[in-house]
Amino acid sequence: MKNIIIILNESHIPHHVIATAIKIARESNSLIEAVFINDMDVLNLSYPFFNDMALIEENVSAKVIAEQRMLLMESIIRQFRDDCDAAKVDYKINVEHEVSLSNLVALSHFADLVIADNKSDSNGYSLQDILADAHCPVLLVDINTQPVTNIHLAYDGSPAGMFAIKMFSYIFPEYQHLPTQLIYVADKEEDKIPHLNEIRSWALKHFIHISFKAIVGNAKKELVENVRQHSEKAIVVMGAYSGSAIGRLFVKSTADSIINETNASLFITHN
Repeated sequence: MKNIIIILNESHIPHHVIATAIKIARESNSLIEAVFINDMDVLNLSYPFFNDMALIEENVSAKVIAEQRMLLMESIIRQFRDDCDAAKVDYKINVEHEVSLSNLVALSHFADLVIADNKSDSNGYSLQDILADAHCPVLLVDINTQPVTNIHLAYDGSPAGMFAIKMFSYIFPEYQHLPTQLIYVADKEEDKIPHLNEIRSWALKHFIHISFKAIVGNAKKELVENVRQHSEKAIVVMGAYSGSAIGRLFVKSTADSIINETNASLFITHN
């Protein structure tokens, strides 16, 4: 059983995020905790001076916007509750007027997985900040996602890369039967996958249908090209969203490319 957090906000109903969380919860008998982020500013709706028409219009407009956002958030809550009830999965709803990044990071201490829309940056939080600071793995789901049929393990030879692969296998044992490819991008033709014998010995115990592929070229470009076909049915696993500034910049750039140039979902974590 897992404790899954899904990050939502009042801007739209992310059906793909809710559906993905419910599918995972059903397969693993897990609890889903929905954190609804309402990132609107605190509004001063007190009655203005009678002769200040501009302020009246501004406050009325702000009040209308706030009411519309609250109505949409209530609609999202209702949709989430109905979907969970229909699927018979356990859930809890954490509704706050504003959940800060530090609140999200604190909640991740007690979660096994955080799920969010892969393009859901808002005024209240940034995906990149969550990826860098979360205390559990994060799964970013593309709006075009379909049931997962293949896994791509992006391995760079580092302990962090191996840690991400291990965490994925522990959290998703139900995916062990899917076609899985470990991808290593080499600088030169003669470069081999680091620690291949050890990785192969470990991986064959966790992924039934795994293959190993070394590619020569630009890591970011080659990884994107390798997962682009049927990417809406794929999960890409990456690690090392911490460490040196250069390392973080590279992983951020690679993650951005996967998010923007493919329809794959992205599982990313750091140790």
